[in-house]
Amino acid sequence: MLWRSIVVLNEVNTFFGTHTAEGYSVLTRGNLPDSIKIIGKHFLKKAIDKIFPPDIPVSHRDKGKLYGLMRSDQQFNLYWGDLHGHSSLSTEAVGSPDEYYDYARTSRKLDFVALTDHDYSMTPAKWRIIRDKAAEYYQPGVFVTFIAYEWTSHFGHKVVLFGSTEVPETIMVRARTDEANPHALWQFLDQYQALTIPHHTLSFQVTTDWSYQNNVLQPLVEIYSKHGSCEFPGSPPVPYKISSTPGKSVIDALNAGHRLGFIGCSDTHCSKPGSEKSMELLTHRLVLKYQSGLTGIYAENLTRPKIWAALLARRTFATTGVRLFLDFRIGDHFMGEQFSTHSAQTIAVWVEAPAPIELLEIVKNGLVFYSENPNDLSTSLALKDAASEPGTCYYYLRLTLQDGHRAWSSPIWVDYV
Repeated sequence: MLWRSIVVLNEVNTFFGTHTAEGYSVLTRGNLPDSIKIIGKHFLKKAIDKIFPPDIPVSHRDKGKLYGLMRSDQQFNLYWGDLHGHSSLSTEAVGSPDEYYDYARTSRKLDFVALTDHDYSMTPAKWRIIRDKAAEYYQPGVFVTFIAYEWTSHFGHKVVLFGSTEVPETIMVRARTDEANPHALWQFLDQYQALTIPHHTLSFQVTTDWSYQNNVLQPLVEIYSKHGSCEFPGSPPVPYKISSTPGKSVIDALNAGHRLGFIGCSDTHCSKPGSEKSMELLTHRLVLKYQSGLTGIYAENLTRPKIWAALLARRTFATTGVRLFLDFRIGDHFMGEQFSTHSAQTIAVWVEAPAPIELLEIVKNGLVFYSENPNDLSTSLALKDAASEPGTCYYYLRLTLQDGHRAWSSPIWVDYV
C-alpha cells in the first residue's frame, strides 16, 4: 500500500513525500510535483484545494500553516486543541466561560477545545451553562467544542468528555467512598457517547490508580500539562512535586496493559487554554509552572464527529505547546493503532519542527529502543526492530527540540505472532 504525506507550510515550503515498505522518500521540497504544481499569488489556497477537500477552512490556521496526511483513500488534516481547562465555574479558577472560549478561538487560534470545570463545583445551573456555551461556540468547519467536566476522586482525576449533545441531566460527582470508583463512573457513562482522560497521574496531591482499566471508555491519557510531564518519574518538564508512590506514570500504565493515546493540555485555572505563558497561581501555591500543552489530532475534517472519531482512534500526539508536524507509523499502521504481524515491520518517522530537533527517540515497552541527534528542523528515518519476539510490544516517538520543547506520538501496539 502506498501512503502519501503532504505538508503545506507556506508558499515556498511545501513537502510532498511517499511512504512505502522501504520508508519515506521526499520527492519535492520547495515546490509541488509537476502533476499538481501551481504558481501565482494564490499558490497556497489553490495547492490546498488540490490536495485537500475544498471545504477545509484555512483562514483561521495559525501563521497560515496547514498540515495533512494521506493514507490510501483517506485524508487526515492536522488540528490543534486543548481538552482540559477551567473557568470561574470552578471554585479556585477565574475568568468566564466566554473568556475561555474567546481566548481559545481568537488569541490562540485553536481548532477544538473543552471546558472541564470541576465536579465538586458543579450545580445544575452551572452544568446548564457548560452545555449551552459548548453549543453556542461550536462552528462546524471552524471551531469544535465538547461538553465536558472534570471528575475528581481519590482514584485519580479524569476529564469526562462527551462526543455529542446527548449528555446526562446531572453528572456523577466525586464521592470519598470505594464504591465511587472508575468502574462506577464508566458504568454511568456507558449509556452515552463519552470517554475519560486521566491527568497529572504522578501528582503529589492525587495519583491515578491504574488497577482500573477500560481501553474502550479510556483510550487517552494527558501525558503533559502545565503541571509538567507524567511520562515517567523525573521526565522533563518535571512536575512541581510528584508522588513517591511507584507505578503511577504513563509508562507504568502502558506496561500494565492500558492502551492509551497521548494528549497535551493546559489544566489552566485562569480561562486561558493553550496559553504560551507559564506560571499560574493555584490557591496561593505555585503549582502550574509550565507552558500549556497542546494536542495535535489527525482528523478528516473539523467537525465534532470527526474530531471525536480521531480521539477514539488515538490518532493524536502531545506537545509542550509547540506546533510541529509529526508522522509516526509502523508498516501500514498509524499512531494509535494496533495490529498483528508475523515479521518485523518498517518503523517510519517524519518530523518538521520550528526549532532544531536535538534528540529523537523511539521508545519500546518503556525503554529507549533507538535514538539519534538530527540537529535539523526536519528529519525522517526508516528502520526495523530485528529483536522482535512473539508477544505484544508498544512503540512511540519522543522528540526534544533545542529550545526545550518536547513532543510525544501516541503509541502503536504490535502483536508479534
